Amino acid sequence: MINTHWHFDHTGGNENMGKADVIIVAHDQVRERMSHDNFIKAFNKKVPTSPKVALPVITFNDEVTFHLNNQEIQVIHQDNSHTDGDSIVFFKTANVVHMEEFHSEIPPINWTPNYNNLGVQNDQKIHSLYQSV
Repeated sequence: MINTHWHFDHTGGNENMGKADVIIVAHDQVRERMSHDNFIKAFNKKVPTSPKVALPVITFNDEVTFHLNNQEIQVIHQDNSHTDGDSIVFFKTANVVHMEEFHSEIPPINWTPNYNNLGVQNDQKIHSLYQSV
């Protein structure tokens, strides 16, 4: 299972999945944030430390590639898109990208610090994935 960022609506099922011995994969920052209490200002919500069984067991810094069922699947970190641990999932063989909350109904400009620069760079990075297939 891949956590595309650390927010509770994306990691809330991790504990049950971990207890079922499902391998959880995420960016290094996802595990880091889940390892201690956090506060999400936009929701005025405290997020408690996750149980150890809920933490990702495979983490990566820039990207990781899986070769499963004749598919090449890349999980790629996106700097400061929605959180500091965002990832997209690129199913290279199928030429499909899952972008999680990379762009949402809320205009992304200034959603996170430096979005104007990093967000555009992330958009360009995703666009280049499609051109590489």
